[in-house]
Amino acid sequence: MGSVMSEIECPNCGFEYATEDYYYKSSEVYIFCRRCGYTESEFISNRDDLINGKTKSPRYKQEKTGGHGCYCYRTKGAVAFALGPVKKGLIQELSKHIKKMDKCNYTYKWQGKWFIKDLLTGKKMLFALESQVK
Repeated sequence: MGSVMSEIECPNCGFEYATEDYYYKSSEVYIFCRRCGYTESEFISNRDDLINGKTKSPRYKQEKTGGHGCYCYRTKGAVAFALGPVKKGLIQELSKHIKKMDKCNYTYKWQGKWFIKDLLTGKKMLFALESQVK
């Protein structure tokens, strides 16, 4: 498989650095916004049938989720971050494991502005790009 990754404007919140991953050989598309947590995907839903020769035509399915916030955490000693859309009960679940983490935050929208809250320190601040800070 081959893909092209690029930054696009989030179709949900307008954040200009959402990630789009386009698989050009299969025409599948994945979008993720690290500000609002919006995800959109268009993927082949009958991949197993294609592989097993049960069908010759791909069937595409589209899914859209999130848009209410994004979480990001890293377990102590780990190299990579885990991130994804905020879902009901997630913040409480992350808080249970806070001692195992060296980074843990989430974004949320309040009164028309996006904020980021650090669960380790309790601090919150406006979610802004350096180019937006004056």
